[in-house]
Amino acid sequence: MCDELGDIEYMRAYIKDKSPACSIDDTSTGCSDKEIEFIQKWKSKDTSAVTKELGRLENMRSAKLTADLLKWQLQRLRILKQFQKKLDISQTEEKEKEL
Repeated sequence: MCDELGDIEYMRAYIKDKSPACSIDDTSTGCSDKEIEFIQKWKSKDTSAVTKELGRLENMRSAKLTADLLKWQLQRLRILKQFQKKLDISQTEEKEKEL
């Protein structure tokens, strides 16, 4: 597949288009067993852990990965970004309550 798509960005775009979105709020549709397991593992993590893992995965973006590993990397990034957004909203709401 790498040879067919050539550039790594084309491959990322192809995988993103072909991968159904998995929601951390509703894992009954669009989530693989692997994604559900990953969501369960990360549900209890705090903002710093999520941010650290996002950074680690972002740093791997330049690595040459097989199509399967690249797909899994992008799936984890999407899931972690959802957690990050949810945690940011929760923290903002808590700060507003304090005021």
